[in-house]
Amino acid sequence: MRTAPEKHLALWLVFAAGLVASTYGVYQLLGLRNIGLAAAQAAGGLALIAWVIFHPARAPGSARP
Repeated sequence: MRTAPEKHLALWLVFAAGLVASTYGVYQLLGLRNIGLAAAQAAGGLALIAWVIFHPARAPGSARP
């Protein structure tokens, strides 16, 4: 089982990946490049961000020493 710092690092990495993916997807949408791929990338990035926000590991009592 992973320790609390590793969990938080993993959540931050997933959040950062979602932020980058959604930002780049929106950039592609605004540039009217490949609309289907850009929409999927933006939605996937936002889904990663939402997953981190609502993940059970963020609950106050879930971090075990």
